[in-house]
Amino acid sequence: MKKILSILAVGLLALGFVSCEKGERNKEFKITIDEISGSSAHVKVVAADTTQFYYWDVFESEDVAKYPEDSIIATINEGIEFMKAIAEAFEIEYTLDDLFERGESEYTYKGLNPETEYTVCLLKFDAEGKPFGPLVKKSFRTGQLEITGQATMTLSGVYFDELSEGYYELMAESADEKYFLFLSPDVSSMSDNLTMANFSDPDYLYFVVDDDELPIIGLNLEATFASNVLKLNGKIVDYNGIEYTTSITAEEGNLEDYEAPARKAKTRGMQRDFKARRVVHMRK
Repeated sequence: MKKILSILAVGLLALGFVSCEKGERNKEFKITIDEISGSSAHVKVVAADTTQFYYWDVFESEDVAKYPEDSIIATINEGIEFMKAIAEAFEIEYTLDDLFERGESEYTYKGLNPETEYTVCLLKFDAEGKPFGPLVKKSFRTGQLEITGQATMTLSGVYFDELSEGYYELMAESADEKYFLFLSPDVSSMSDNLTMANFSDPDYLYFVVDDDELPIIGLNLEATFASNVLKLNGKIVDYNGIEYTTSITAEEGNLEDYEAPARKAKTRGMQRDFKARRVVHMRK
């Protein structure tokens, strides 16, 4: 599974389009970006030399412009070294083909920010897994997100107070178990209203409809907090453009006593373990 790799979160691989394709043509790699919407895009890379190892990912163009190329290369390389270390720690056997691409590689991104420019950054690696050469880049931009449907969602669950660390965690689901939501916003109090700006990592928002995980693109929830009960009311928009009129009621829980199903174990500490177990299989 491919995730956007954030320049600002190398250590945890916190991996962040009408087309606006920029960059020089490259004879070694053909990068094609199509099926672009306000929240998704399909990226395909074809290497002229089918034996050449390479790694590519998508960055927000704002970050690419902000940092020198050496920093981006270092970020990608540190990410690869992190994947190696995790594989070794969990005694997972791997080859260079598990870490890199050869020949053709493609992936459809879902959950991109609307009206935002992104840049594909590609780096070559030698037979020993060492990076070399300059970056190959190609940029594109998401379009406007269109609302395609409406739904109403009433959820109840529990929250875990981590305000001393600047956030809380909430797990809630509908009575018929059709909807499940995990969120962990950066806040100063339980009564803070929430927008997408409160979520510094995409994995701090996890939304499931009928067992399908759907990235959240838009969120605006008004909070009220009294007698240790948190209520959130407002709108949530998924990447398909479905807008949910949302009502959430959550009581305080004890994380040590809470036995959540595996798919719901999305706390910040658990996120690190979750990523570690899957990271060597990215995009495969």
